[in-house]
Amino acid sequence: MAEKQEAAGKTEEEFQKELQKQKRGPKVLLVMIFSVLIILAVIIIVARYYVNKSPQYETYFYNGFSFTKIGPLWYTSLQTGGNLYNVPLHFGPRDLQQISMHGTGGLEFLNATEVYITFDPTAENMSYTALAAAEISQSLVKYFGRTPIAACLSKEDKACIDRPIINCTNTEKPVIFLDATGDPKVIVSRNCIIIRGSGENLVKAADRFLLGYYGIMQ
Repeated sequence: MAEKQEAAGKTEEEFQKELQKQKRGPKVLLVMIFSVLIILAVIIIVARYYVNKSPQYETYFYNGFSFTKIGPLWYTSLQTGGNLYNVPLHFGPRDLQQISMHGTGGLEFLNATEVYITFDPTAENMSYTALAAAEISQSLVKYFGRTPIAACLSKEDKACIDRPIINCTNTEKPVIFLDATGDPKVIVSRNCIIIRGSGENLVKAADRFLLGYYGIMQ
């Protein structure tokens, strides 16, 4: 009875305003719900787009080490000196299983602070020799803590005029000889490590050597 009297006491204008508010309430709620649904839909669509667009890297495990191919390079991680080192390689271990690494020695390499990297300046496909030398040098510095010294077998090229002339027999210091001939293989002989292979196979042999000394491949 009191509610009827209160309603009767309101003017017609106030009554209409109140009625409009009551009608708008559900509409506002529906608009808010619809807006939230649109926002969620946009988020889901964007998320799916980026998930689908994210690169799917080729990855596999070898002897407990993860290898992932990003672009043209394979990467694995090694712990050294309390730091995690990302190792870049042009070839993963599965690509190198047919390349042998044999011989005895290598203690000079492990104990030395400097390592000669020598090559024949008259060899063909010097771009592969440079690539193998760069890959080995990077690991010598970052992982093994060694200082690579560029050397030559002879002074038959002007690039070797100011370089030491080093081979596997004229020094007791550790030597890495990049032999850009023949089938890929790695030969360890006392203080000399011969990394052999023509063309791209020289880079494969270099990566085989590194994975052997990392302890990843036997």
